[in-house]
Amino acid sequence: VPNADAQTSLHVRIEGLPEVPDGNQPRALLMLLPNSGRLAVLPRELRLLAIGREGLHLEHLPDWYYNIDCRRAGHAVAPEWTRLERGKGPHELKLKVTPTVREEASMSSVAAIVRTPTGETVPGVPLLLFAFGPGVRVEARSDASGHVKFACPLAPAANAMVTPSGEEWINAGEFSDGHSGALVHKCVIDPDAVLDIRVVKACSIAGRVTLPSGRPAAFVQLELQELLGERPARWKNVEKTFTAADGTFRLTPQVARRNDVRVRIASPSGSATSPNFRIDSPGTRRTDLELQLVAPAVIEGVVQEANGRPAVGVVVRVSYRERPRREADSSGYFEVVTDKRGRYRVAGVVPGEAMVHILQDGRSPDAGIPVQAEAGATQQLELTVPATGR
Repeated sequence: VPNADAQTSLHVRIEGLPEVPDGNQPRALLMLLPNSGRLAVLPRELRLLAIGREGLHLEHLPDWYYNIDCRRAGHAVAPEWTRLERGKGPHELKLKVTPTVREEASMSSVAAIVRTPTGETVPGVPLLLFAFGPGVRVEARSDASGHVKFACPLAPAANAMVTPSGEEWINAGEFSDGHSGALVHKCVIDPDAVLDIRVVKACSIAGRVTLPSGRPAAFVQLELQELLGERPARWKNVEKTFTAADGTFRLTPQVARRNDVRVRIASPSGSATSPNFRIDSPGTRRTDLELQLVAPAVIEGVVQEANGRPAVGVVVRVSYRERPRREADSSGYFEVVTDKRGRYRVAGVVPGEAMVHILQDGRSPDAGIPVQAEAGATQQLELTVPATGR
């Protein structure tokens, strides 16, 4: 925990900010963020600062760990980020700004060749070269010999990324956990070099979701999950999407994965889980998934104080026991607030074992109450606020 009395200082010098024709002071944005999630260490007005040619000098800065990130549109700032250590001040930081975007008249040509992992050239692959900071997006397509040229506005030495822009191809690569394929090819702009882009056929997953009544399940969120462990089963969410108005969905392009995967839905409209299947080789297509939602459960009741009076404004959480804590997200639990009579109602609960908690200061003071939620059923559960709260 930071010592409120310990202070330090930060002096930032910046070079390369361009002249501005209208005479306004050129600025870059500097983000100063306390590390370890302790945002309260630093006042909000000091977390995002405009810095000009005169630099920046901060006195009486709480002595803590900080991450510094400085940005300017159309420019690269070096170093990209800096970490300040507690007890190492006063801190001196020198930044250099260089343009990453050229004028249209001075655009350069960036060459690339598109090949498979074994070296065969691939024609007709749509590619996208982009850079987030400058907001650059350039499209091109490989010719009959696999070669491609981008009319690139980025300056030499600027960082960029290249990725296939369609659904048929994906960048080749090997992740540390054995997945084949990667989202982007990272590169540095060099007009004299030829980028070597390796691609493989993308995997695709598609299907249809229906409501318990048999009608299309429109705009329902679903997750693609990968099995990471058998005992107990641990599933990791790797992608999310929504069904269309007719209940159909597509998860593409996908990288090949060596472990079992499944499609899971846990929504107020209902829940469903596909059988496990594999997309363990490039180009695998699974387009026949049919999922029908099981009607959700409802848990409702009254929350009382220890003296028997209705507990007003209490937060009740229903969570799913099968989800590991680190995988919990918005579909992993429901929260509601009791009304003036202490009543609560949680609809859209996924059938199965769940835990019901009364939250105090955002946390549950006990292990909660286990409940077996049944599809389409409404279960009454009366709760009492623990004596330690309220």
